[in-house]
Amino acid sequence: MKTRVLLSFVLIFSAFCMNVKAADPLMDPFSYPASSEGKYTLTSKWLYSTNLGNYGANPGTLAADGMIRGMVVKNGNMLFPNRTDNSILFVSCETGEVVKSVPIDPAFFDFGSNPGGTYTLNGIKKDSKGNILIANLTTSGAQTFRVAKVNEETGAVTILVNTRIDDFYPGNAPRFDLFGVCGDVDGDAVIFAAKSEVAGTPINPGDAVYRWIIKDGVAGDPLWIPADLSIGFGTDGAPAGDLTWGYSANIEPISEDLFYVSAQKIYPTLFQVVENADGDLVAVVVDAFYDIQTEGTPLTPAYHDLVTVPGEDYIMNTTYNSMAQFTIGNENFLVLPAYNYVATNPAPSNFRLFKFKDEDKRFAEMEVLWSFPQNGLGSVANTSYASAIDVEVSDNNIANIYIYVNQNGFGAYEFTVNDEVGISLPGTSSVFAYSADKAVRFNETVASAKVYTVTGQLVAAVNNTSSVAIATQGIYIVKAITSNGQTIVSKVVVK
Repeated sequence: MKTRVLLSFVLIFSAFCMNVKAADPLMDPFSYPASSEGKYTLTSKWLYSTNLGNYGANPGTLAADGMIRGMVVKNGNMLFPNRTDNSILFVSCETGEVVKSVPIDPAFFDFGSNPGGTYTLNGIKKDSKGNILIANLTTSGAQTFRVAKVNEETGAVTILVNTRIDDFYPGNAPRFDLFGVCGDVDGDAVIFAAKSEVAGTPINPGDAVYRWIIKDGVAGDPLWIPADLSIGFGTDGAPAGDLTWGYSANIEPISEDLFYVSAQKIYPTLFQVVENADGDLVAVVVDAFYDIQTEGTPLTPAYHDLVTVPGEDYIMNTTYNSMAQFTIGNENFLVLPAYNYVATNPAPSNFRLFKFKDEDKRFAEMEVLWSFPQNGLGSVANTSYASAIDVEVSDNNIANIYIYVNQNGFGAYEFTVNDEVGISLPGTSSVFAYSADKAVRFNETVASAKVYTVTGQLVAAVNNTSSVAIATQGIYIVKAITSNGQTIVSKVVVK
């Protein structure tokens, strides 16, 4: 492993970050009704989008068009790799406002006599220990593909992968847009890069991934692993044999032998590395949005969203390349892009939150919770197909979900799992209480509501309301009379 540190490195904030205030953040104007009788809630924290009109014209934009293609979250900030000035742009998770810009050590961009790719800064990922990694974009095997650990506060880099694929697999000509990491790069980890399709050029010798295994902080040589899609899936009914995963391939490894690929032509698909009959390693599909037995057949009902807008069927389409899984308690969730930027989509550039049935995390058994923003971020052409999602889970059953779509915007949402939700008494009332935004809320207006502490002290009493503000976090007993005279009594945890 090679460490390069620019000794006289000086942090210089750009004039944009220091002197120009971005457009004001706004809230998603749509609300998302509580799901599962109040157990799950989703609320907007802030949003910049072309649809809202506060993103797209400088200084609302984070960088020049197409110059940011990834994002991770760390220590209260969203970190964006900015190809315009080879820096990491810090954006506050609380407000969405630009905090600072940290230039990356020029050593990362020194490729000597070998070309360093079309863009020498492109991808950003975070390993299991919170190390921030960056990589360049390469369009051929003659270019050096480089991955480095970066100190996000100083910009100093430690180079981990520094590979010309032609030196190992001449003629494979891979394009690497993005990369993935699993494990701790200071110890044992694995780095993957998925070969992307190049516009106008057939993929030769086909879809494949490249793997670098890191032991004790040192990366080994790359291993080429072809992907076998012949038993895979189709997209929009196309036979599997006609399918490649397309442009801008993103990869999310789970282990050395298990990974997801998400790209322009496919939904996230789970691959496993196995030996074929000849003893060679190959990556085969083990789970997908499409039935691996009946090509072109949608496998998961969650392909359809019948929840967010009652009476409408929001059917997902491919193009964007991000995904994020997270766990709260013993429940597992997934966030994916749902619609691309095409203006005829019901909600261009939006995302979808799913709940897995169990720890097996099968696509076929997912449940749709919501699609958000309900009308999307925007429909500005995003021909890089770049998007990003990161999720941070707190100890109090709250997940903060951060989203980004190149050219269209970025934002933050709060997803809460309420361990204890209200139970209607008596009988069959459809009205229920839940907690959101430091308030007791009802799924419809009630005639009256009283809120008590668990010791019986009256905290609030209101009439004709769907929300009761609560000043202090805690467990409360809620007694309400519905509009048709039924009584409900609920225990609600306000956070």
